[in-house]
Amino acid sequence: MTLPPGRFGYWPITERPKLEWPDGARVAFWVAPNIEHYEYTPLNRPDRPDIPDYALKDYGNRVAFWRMYDVLCKYKVRATACLNLGTLDHFPEVKDAMIAADQPLPIKVKGGEPFCYVPYSGQTNDAGVLSIREADYLCEMVKRQFDTLYGRTGHRRVQEAAADR
Repeated sequence: MTLPPGRFGYWPITERPKLEWPDGARVAFWVAPNIEHYEYTPLNRPDRPDIPDYALKDYGNRVAFWRMYDVLCKYKVRATACLNLGTLDHFPEVKDAMIAADQPLPIKVKGGEPFCYVPYSGQTNDAGVLSIREADYLCEMVKRQFDTLYGRTGHRRVQEAAADR
């Protein structure tokens, strides 16, 4: 079964071959900063500016992005940005910097336009966690997730569970 319009085939994890990372690595580390533009007057309330959210995102695009970009370049860490399209429209310098540094993977989309997709996990997203927990909790959660993935891959867990039935 294929999802319309044929972007991704249905491939259950139980039927996939074992994933092999380069050089025998057991875990892939993905750096995925959120790069976002937020409208000063959101469509859902055009008569009331959302100054706190706008200021946070605006600071990110004017200051934080460039600091993070410098650190990633200095240590030769390749990242994949999670962004909204407003960023590309409003901050072409950010877009140009990401393109010069990112190696995206294209997928098929209706009409044939180039489009790249990397699945995003909200499980270790700092925004969701830090809204209800302290930073040390997020740090421990990320460490536990790494330890779990490093010690035993999800594919093996599925195979072992099937064998136990």
